[in-house]
Amino acid sequence: MDNNKVYLYKKQRKDMTLIIGAKCTDGVVLIADKRIVEGTDITIGEKITLLPLGIVVAGAGIGEVIDKFNERIPFVLEERKNLNYKSIKEQNPDLDVNLEEVPFYFRPYEFLEDCEGLVFQLHERYQRPLQVLVATGNNQNAELNYIDNEGFLTSKRRTYMAIGSGSPYANLLLKKLWNKDLSMSKMAKLGKFIIDLISDIQIDTYVGGGTQVILIPNFPSDFEKLSEKKRQKYLPHEAKIDFDDSDLIKEYYNFLEEIREKIGD
Repeated sequence: MDNNKVYLYKKQRKDMTLIIGAKCTDGVVLIADKRIVEGTDITIGEKITLLPLGIVVAGAGIGEVIDKFNERIPFVLEERKNLNYKSIKEQNPDLDVNLEEVPFYFRPYEFLEDCEGLVFQLHERYQRPLQVLVATGNNQNAELNYIDNEGFLTSKRRTYMAIGSGSPYANLLLKKLWNKDLSMSKMAKLGKFIIDLISDIQIDTYVGGGTQVILIPNFPSDFEKLSEKKRQKYLPHEAKIDFDDSDLIKEYYNFLEEIREKIGD
């Protein structure tokens, strides 16, 4: 790739979003802003996608490429299920197997490998940057994973990560404010605080429009013994959290005031 193409490639990069993921004491949280910029049009929409198997994905990059990733991932799941069904039937021709009962994956890591394959496939075709956060639940320890097609980097078991145009500012705040003892509820409040702050002071005008918060809880050890109704609360779901936490917000603003004083000195 010559210098002019590199320049154009970088100039076209528009990760117009902010998505934050973090591992907490009771699970994983994904928080995203809702502002969607398409040319001169600004709309509001959800950027985090819930899939079967307790899988949650969110991407940052060119909107059209992210859309293609989100559109294709469900078909990747179905393709895996069909391949597994075919494999079972080939190995056990007389076995009566219902396709709907066949698992999507026999091994947990296979889905992440499929995500990597799709990200790299989209990179090969469109030559556009794409970052993806993948949260996997349905076990006692939900995990946060990160895929980046620019550096062809896959990182498993992230503690926290922000992607998108607002990520440099968010990661700076997270480095100071995140800690391993945060619950999903408190992390959701922290993520909302960061997104609202970046939006309010217009440090990144592409970030804003409210927040979407998804919780991916850890399963308790006795999950299999719970009733169907009680199991539901451990599946990935939209957060219903009271974000009015004045003490927590005060703590964050005190931190920002400390930074302001240090810069002034």
